[in-house]
Amino acid sequence: MEPKQIIFRDKADTVTLPNTSAQLNVRFQLLQRKFIHNNKLKHHQRIPAIYEYVDEYAKSLSNYVVCQKGCSHCCRIDVSVTRLEAEHIYRKSRSELILDHTGTTRTTGHLGTACTFLESDGSCGIYELRPLACRTFFTLDDPKYCETNEPHQTIGGTSAPNDLSHFGQLRTWLNKWSQDGGYAPRDIRDWFPPQNQAAASSGAAAAQVAGKPSLWAKLRAQLFPKD
Repeated sequence: MEPKQIIFRDKADTVTLPNTSAQLNVRFQLLQRKFIHNNKLKHHQRIPAIYEYVDEYAKSLSNYVVCQKGCSHCCRIDVSVTRLEAEHIYRKSRSELILDHTGTTRTTGHLGTACTFLESDGSCGIYELRPLACRTFFTLDDPKYCETNEPHQTIGGTSAPNDLSHFGQLRTWLNKWSQDGGYAPRDIRDWFPPQNQAAASSGAAAAQVAGKPSLWAKLRAQLFPKD
């Protein structure tokens, strides 16, 4: 397979994203039936399936998105994370992470401060575990505009436009499940304060816990059949 050709655009250019495909709509309905509205599951058991769907959706945007490994300006902006996602990172990592439930409840105020899990080479130390806000934030024009903090064409993050309504619905569910437990969303740097940086930079935070196959692994073939 040939590598994707990255096309940088001017921020004034109009970028029209494709409509959600029929296949993705069907998979979203299956995601809801098998996971979102399955009362036999605990909330944290739904997260891997949600992330898998979002990553699959993101592939359909690959011809429009200019984000690449190492361009990490978005790791220095506010990143709102739900309690469930923070605990997912904590539970699935092998590092000596400190998960702080007692700190501030702010979701803003971190512009310019590097994420706890940002590596020295600009990569993400917990890429496979990164939260929904990171998985759904994309730049559509040119990364140079990210560095200048000037308005330009981005989508997703902590609020999604109508053409990515699936992302918005998933975010709403994650927020509700977390708030039902008494926790409002917080910035990732408040869940995981700076003393986590040594553990994160070791690379151990990205390692998955070995164990029996998850419920998601058992049902993955149904949700994402091979084409």
